[in-house]
Amino acid sequence: MAELTPGQFDLDKPQKEFWTPRFTFGISLMEACVIGGVNHVEVGEKVILVPYRPEHVPKYHEWMQSPFLQEMTASEPLTLEQEYEMQRSWHVDENKCTFIVLAKPEISHELTNQEIKSAEMIGDVNLFFNDNDDPNVAEIEIMIAEQSYRRLGLAKNALLLMFHYAINELNVTRFLAKISTNNQPSIQLFTRKFGFVEISFSKIFNEHSLELNVSEEIRKKLIQKMANELSEFAIKPQKHTPNLNTSEWPLLLKNYDKLHVRTGHYTPVTQGCSPLKRELNDYIRFVFAYRKSSSLFPKILLGLNSLNKFIRYGIINLDKPANPSSHEVVAWVRRILEVEKTGHSGTLDPKVTGCLIVCVDRATRLVKSQQSAGKEYVCVVRFHEALESAKKFVQGLETLTGALFQRPPLISAVKRQLRIRTIHETNLIEYDENRHLGVFWVSCEAGTYIRTLCVHLGLILGVGAHMAELRRVRSGAMSENDDIVTMHDVLDAKWVHKNTKDETYLRRVIRPLESLLITYKRIVVKDSAVNAICYGAKLMIPGLLRYEDGIELHEEIVLMTTKGEAVALGIALMTTAVMSSVDHGVVAKIKRVIMERDTYPRAWGLGPKAMEKKKLIFEGKLDKYGRVNDSTPESWKTSFVDLSAVGTRNDEAPANLISTTPSTSAGVSTPATEPVEGGTSTAVKRKAEEESDVPETEGGSKSSKKEKKAKKVKIKETKRKSDEDSDIEEKTEKISKKKSKKEKKSDVSEREFFLLTIMFAEQDSRGDAPKRDLSKTVKASAEDDDVSQPDIKRIRVEPSATNDLYLDTINRHMLDFDFEKVCSVSLSNLNVYACLVCGKYFQGRGRQSHAYFHSLHENHHVFINLHTLRVYVLPDGYEVNDSSLDDIKYVLHPIFTKEQVAKLDQNIRHSYDLNNKKYLPGFVGLNNVKANDYVNVIIQALAHIPPLRDFFILQNFESKSQLVQRFSTLVRKIWNPRAFKGQVSPHELLQEIVNASGKKFKLAEQSDPLEFLSWFLNTLHKDLGGTRKPKSSEVKVEAQSVLIKDDADEEERLLFDLDREISVNISPFLFLTLDLPAPPLFKDGVEKNIIPQIALTTILAKYDGRTSQESVGTLKRFQLTRLPNYIVFHIKRFTKNNWSAEKNPTIVNFPIKNIDMRDYLENPDDEMLDTHYDLIANICHEGRPGKGNGIYKVHVQHRGKDQWYQIQDLIVEEINAQMIFLSESYIQIWERKEHDLC
Repeated sequence: MAELTPGQFDLDKPQKEFWTPRFTFGISLMEACVIGGVNHVEVGEKVILVPYRPEHVPKYHEWMQSPFLQEMTASEPLTLEQEYEMQRSWHVDENKCTFIVLAKPEISHELTNQEIKSAEMIGDVNLFFNDNDDPNVAEIEIMIAEQSYRRLGLAKNALLLMFHYAINELNVTRFLAKISTNNQPSIQLFTRKFGFVEISFSKIFNEHSLELNVSEEIRKKLIQKMANELSEFAIKPQKHTPNLNTSEWPLLLKNYDKLHVRTGHYTPVTQGCSPLKRELNDYIRFVFAYRKSSSLFPKILLGLNSLNKFIRYGIINLDKPANPSSHEVVAWVRRILEVEKTGHSGTLDPKVTGCLIVCVDRATRLVKSQQSAGKEYVCVVRFHEALESAKKFVQGLETLTGALFQRPPLISAVKRQLRIRTIHETNLIEYDENRHLGVFWVSCEAGTYIRTLCVHLGLILGVGAHMAELRRVRSGAMSENDDIVTMHDVLDAKWVHKNTKDETYLRRVIRPLESLLITYKRIVVKDSAVNAICYGAKLMIPGLLRYEDGIELHEEIVLMTTKGEAVALGIALMTTAVMSSVDHGVVAKIKRVIMERDTYPRAWGLGPKAMEKKKLIFEGKLDKYGRVNDSTPESWKTSFVDLSAVGTRNDEAPANLISTTPSTSAGVSTPATEPVEGGTSTAVKRKAEEESDVPETEGGSKSSKKEKKAKKVKIKETKRKSDEDSDIEEKTEKISKKKSKKEKKSDVSEREFFLLTIMFAEQDSRGDAPKRDLSKTVKASAEDDDVSQPDIKRIRVEPSATNDLYLDTINRHMLDFDFEKVCSVSLSNLNVYACLVCGKYFQGRGRQSHAYFHSLHENHHVFINLHTLRVYVLPDGYEVNDSSLDDIKYVLHPIFTKEQVAKLDQNIRHSYDLNNKKYLPGFVGLNNVKANDYVNVIIQALAHIPPLRDFFILQNFESKSQLVQRFSTLVRKIWNPRAFKGQVSPHELLQEIVNASGKKFKLAEQSDPLEFLSWFLNTLHKDLGGTRKPKSSEVKVEAQSVLIKDDADEEERLLFDLDREISVNISPFLFLTLDLPAPPLFKDGVEKNIIPQIALTTILAKYDGRTSQESVGTLKRFQLTRLPNYIVFHIKRFTKNNWSAEKNPTIVNFPIKNIDMRDYLENPDDEMLDTHYDLIANICHEGRPGKGNGIYKVHVQHRGKDQWYQIQDLIVEEINAQMIFLSESYIQIWERKEHDLC
C-alpha cells in the first residue's frame, strides 16, 4: 500500500484549490499536525481534527467545570485566564500535540474553511512526548466532552486519525495510555478496538497503564482500518436501512413494512399482480351461452358465438334504492354486468336504503363472512306521544345497549323465533319535539331488526314508537363514505366500457374483493406456495414470508401474496409468538379458497424423490399409480410400503409384506374361511358363485325356467344363511370386545400388531436392529385423565434412553408455576398439566384432551402433572423418569427437611436464578398483580415469624382448605434456594383470598392491611381446626362513666373517681392499638416543614393501668394481664370522616431491640419470663391517605447477617437499622427474646 503524503489546509487563508495527495483514503482527506503552531486539519468520516486555538478556549473551559470530566481526566478546574495561558503554552510546546475534535457536518461536497470553523466542538485528543530517552514514545488520550455525541463511534474515528498521523509523520513506535478504573468504556475502546494491552495498575491513582507497540503488522492494520472507514473507492454500507413508508399502499399492502418478517428468501414468479393493476382481461373470461333448442342443430352453434364477459374478482359498494328488494337489486346487477353469479352482504328490506355490498363471481365466496359482519344504521323513529325531553330519549337508547332478546317482525325473511342480538353503541343525532320524530345512529350485530328496536324503545319510554325511515351507513368493512355507487353508475359504466372500451368508469364502480379483507389479520405466503393453497393444502412454516402482530389461535385470517392478492381465508393454528420461534409446523388451515387454481404455477412434486418416482413410472418400472411391479428395482422396493394394505385384513395383505412377517405370530395370518368384517366369508362366497352357474343338459339344452327359479331360490337361501352366520359372528365379536374393555385388557389389535411386525421385520432383515419381544414392546393405553373418549386402542412403545430426546426442548425460562393451576382453554382445575416448553396449562392428556391437541399443533411434547408431579411425553403418552427433571419438580413443590428449616435464619449464602442474578432466599419480591401491596407486606411479615414459617413449611396440608394449602406453598417458594427466578407471584393465593373473603379483599382494589391481617389469621386458625387458647393474650379494661362538673378542668375530667363504681372487663386481643396525638390544626410557616415526632413508650402508656382515656362519655384505662411470645402493635394513623380519609404523619421513635413491656403488666412479679422484645417486622405507609393513593412497605430482618431489608413488591434493598424509625410505621410485630421463648 502506498504511503500517505500529508496535505496542508490553512484555516486563515482562503483556498482556491486543494492539493491532491498521491493516495487518498477518504472524503477530502487533509492531513495535518500541530507542532510549533503550524495550522493543519485532519478530516475523517465522522469527525474533523483542528488545532487547539484561542477561539476554542471558552468552550473547553466550560467543559472542564464538569465534576464528571474532572474525575475522568484527573484534572483540577482552572479560571478562564489560566485556560488561555495553558493554550498559549501548549501552542509552542514541542512535546505536546493537541487537536480539537469537531463533529463533521453531513454534506456531499468537499469541506470549506467556513464549514470547518462553524462545526460543533465535541472533544479533544492529545499526544504527550514525556520520555526523554525515547522520542518515539507518546502518551495518547482522548475526551468526548459532549454527552450527546458519546457511544456513536466518534472517539474511534478520531483515534484512527491520530494514530495514522503519529505513526506516519511523527514516527511513533510505542503508544501509552493511562485510564481510570471508573472509565470502563475507554478501557474497552483501547483494548478491544486497537489492541492495547495492560502493563501495570496503580493502586494510588486507581488507573490502568496500557501499551501498544507499533510493529509493521500493526501499522498495516491501522492503515487498513483507515482505508475501510474512509475509502471513497468502495461502496460504503449504509448506517441504517431507510424506513419504507407503506402507510399509503393500497388494500392489503397497507403498512406492509409493519409486518413481522419470517424470511426474505424466496423466488418471485411473474404470474399475478396487484389487484388494482390487473389487466381487465385478467378480470374477464369468456363463457359460452348455450341456447337450448329442440329444433335445428345450427341454432345451437349460433349460441357459441354469443360470449358473455364477467368480472371474477369484483365487489360493488352499492347505494340500494328504496322499493326494490335486495334480491331484485342483485339480479339487476347480474344482468347488467352479464355475469354468472352475484350475491349480497345482508338483506335490506324494500323500503330501506343504503350500503349493500354486491359480490361478483369469485367474490361471492366472501358473502357469508360479510353477512355476519357488523352493521351501522341511521334511523328515524316516530313516537306516538311527546317525550318529556331529549334526555329521556338518550336514556332509552342507553338502556337498549348490549345483548337483547329480539323476535323478528311479522313481515320478515326469517323465522319468528326468539333470539339474542347485541347493540354495540347508539348515539342521538336529533330530536324534533313538535313532530315527535327522533334521529339516532346505531352500531349493532348482524341480523338485528331496527324495526323491533324502535318498538322496544317506545315501550321503554312509555309512549309507543315505530320506525319511520332507515338507512344503512356501514356493512362490514365498507361504508357509505367508501366510494358508494348507484344503480345508474353500474349501468353507465357498463355502457361506456362496452361502447368506448374505456375502463376507467368500470374500475371505479367495481372494486377488487381485497377491499373487504382489510380488517383481517394478514399472512404473506411465498409465490411457490400459492397454488398448493388454492388446491386446499395447509400453509406450513417454509411457505411463510411475513405475518401480522397479534394473531391468536383459531383466529380467522387472510392469506395473501407479495403483490397484495388474496389467496384464501384461513384459520390460524399458530400465534404470532409461535410463528417467530418455530422452524416447522402448520401455520394455518384453509377455510375458503378465493383465488382460482393454477393462477400461479405448480411448485410441488419437484423434489428428488418425486422426480425419481416419475422417471420410474415413465420407464414402466412402476405402474401408473406409483405401485411396485415385477420390473421395480430392489432399491425402490426396500423403501416402499403399500399403505393401502394397512386397512385390510392379514389375509388380504400384499404378498411381499406377509412374507416378512414372522411365522411365530399367531395373530398375523388368518384362515381363508374366517369371515371378513362387514361381509360373508370367502368360502361361502365361492360356494354361492359355484352354485349360481346354470348347468346344461346332455343334449346341450338349458334347464327349464322352473329349474332356474329353484336354483335362484336356493342361492338366495344360501346367501341369507351366510349373512345370518356373519351377523352372529359380528355380534359375538362385539360382545367379546365389550368384555375385554370392562376387564381393561391391554392386548394389541391384530392390525396394530401387523403394522409393527412389518416395521420391525424390515429392520431385522437388514440385520441392523436387535431382536425385539413385541409382546413386551407394545402396549395398549387408553388412559385419559379427565376427558371421556371412545374405546380406542392405542399403541405405545416403551421409552428407552433414546426416546427421551424431547427433554432438550424444555424451556425453563418459560416456566412459571405461581399462577392459578387451571386449564388455559377450559378453565378447569382438574388434572391440569403444564407444558414444559411454553409454560401453558392444559387439562388432561388423553386423545381428546387439550394437552394432547397442544402437543400436535405446537409440537410441544413434554408435560408435567401439576398435582402428582409426574412427567409425560405426548402424544406418545409414556411417562419419563429422569433426574434432570428434579429441579422443575422442586420449583413446583419445594420440600424442606427439619434440618434445613432450622438453618434458614442462619443462611447467608446467595442463590442464583436462571438469568444468573443472585437473590437471598426468604428475601425475594412479591409481584403486585394490580393493587395487592397490602397483602404482600402481610405475607412477607408472616413468612419471617419463625414458628409460623416452620409450621407451614414442614406440615402436610393436603386435607386442609385451599387457603391453607396455597399459603403454605407460597411460604415454601419465598424460602426456596433453587428457584428459577428471583421473585414470586402470589397470584394463586390472591385468587383464593378473593373467593374465601367473599370479595371483601380484591386484587384490583387496595384495602387496609390491618383488616386483612385480622381476617387472614382468624381464617387460617379456623381452617386448621384451631380453638381459642385460654389466657393467651388478654388485656384488662376498666371503665367508668364521666361525671361532668361545671368547675372541673380538662385534667380533672380524665381522673377516675374511686368512690364511684368501676367496671372491669378482661378481653383477649390480637393486636394492641396505639393512638397518636392529633397534629396541630394551625401551623405557622416554620411549623409546616416540621414533622411531629413521639416516642413509642409515650403511646404505650395507654396500657400502663394509670392513663385514662375518654370515649363516648366513658373513661377507660387498660393494662395487660399476660404477655404473649409475639405481640402486634397497630399504630392508629388513619381516621375517616364523612368526606374523606385523613392520615396522621407523626413519626414514632422506637428502638429496634430490648423494648421492656414490664411496666404494662398488671402483676409484673408473677411473670416468670423476660419481658424484653425485639422488632422482627415493621409495615409502613407512604403517600396520601385513601385507597390506591399510597404504597405499603415492610422491613424484615435477616437474623444470620443482622441486616434489615426493605421490601416493596418486587424491590428488595438493604436498609440501615437506624433509618427504620423514620418511616411512617403502621403495623409492627415484636418477638420476645429468643432464649426466653417457651
